[in-house]
Amino acid sequence: NFRSGTIIISIKSGVQKIDITQYASGVSVSQTSIQIEKDATLFTLNIESEIAWTATASADWIQITPIKSDAGTSNIEISTTENNTIDQRKGYVYIYTDAYQRAQIEIVQKGLYIKVPVVSMTFYSVAGSSQISIQSNTHWFIKELPEWLTSSVNQGEGTQTIDIITTENNSTMPRNGYIVIAHEFLNLSHKIPVTQEAKTFAIYNKNLEFGVKASSQPLNIISELPWQSITSDEWISTDIAQGNGNETVNVSVTETQSYEERFGTIDYRVVDKNICVNVHQLAKYFTITDNSFRFGSKGGVTNLTFSANEAWTIQVADSVEWVALSQTSGEGNGKVKIAVADNPSMKGRETT
Repeated sequence: NFRSGTIIISIKSGVQKIDITQYASGVSVSQTSIQIEKDATLFTLNIESEIAWTATASADWIQITPIKSDAGTSNIEISTTENNTIDQRKGYVYIYTDAYQRAQIEIVQKGLYIKVPVVSMTFYSVAGSSQISIQSNTHWFIKELPEWLTSSVNQGEGTQTIDIITTENNSTMPRNGYIVIAHEFLNLSHKIPVTQEAKTFAIYNKNLEFGVKASSQPLNIISELPWQSITSDEWISTDIAQGNGNETVNVSVTETQSYEERFGTIDYRVVDKNICVNVHQLAKYFTITDNSFRFGSKGGVTNLTFSANEAWTIQVADSVEWVALSQTSGEGNGKVKIAVADNPSMKGRETT
């Protein structure tokens, strides 16, 4: 703030003007912004003023001593009452000279708080513990805790580090809950989501395919829990029926004698989960492309083609000598030459 004026000097040759500025009396405060805890607080500031001053507070929780002083250097004591609410509060001290506000002191006082600087907590499936730091300026207690967790401390005051201890999770389902730390009487709390991982139990190959012959296949079981198995049919067997942990099981099937497919299952179980492994065995088959051949009187050669997935034998009925086979036994798909000799007779002939 300042005031100004002009001096006018008149002479024969004209007029001269001189501008004059005078600044207002100065007031300075050693600190204009203060942050304090929730407790009742007393602090002292230094005021330098070129003129007498007065002070007022904007809120009744702020007290000032003295409320006025003469020009020069002086101290002012500012005290605050305890803030027993959960809200931060703000107030001001105003310094006046004459009727003008010359300085302002902002005072911010914290309210009651309970904080934990973690967004969430996650535990492995095994028993274990983890620490959390409770940051507070008041009394607190553990209001809510899942039954599978315990705390090293159930109540306290102010900032403190505590242990959260978990039991082992013997389930294939994760466990979820909340830790709630609260004030006993006020609507003041902090909630922390907490999760414990599940035990692993998995079989990735749930469909086994077998041919007609007796055979075996490995099956990998991944488990952190004891398990057992049950087969649905006698033609399916395993070399390990139960275990505790990861295991490679050999699954075997007997040879099928049927021309129909076989379907079965192996049911693997832990405490709260079942995994069904499907077992499929192909049927036997024997398919002939042509089941009738005709030859002229001079005879000839033709091919008998067929599809099969088992052993086979071929023979000529009545052991006639005018039909010869290139092969009489084998396994799997076949191609057999049938050779028919010249027929010297006036009569046709046939065989099987």
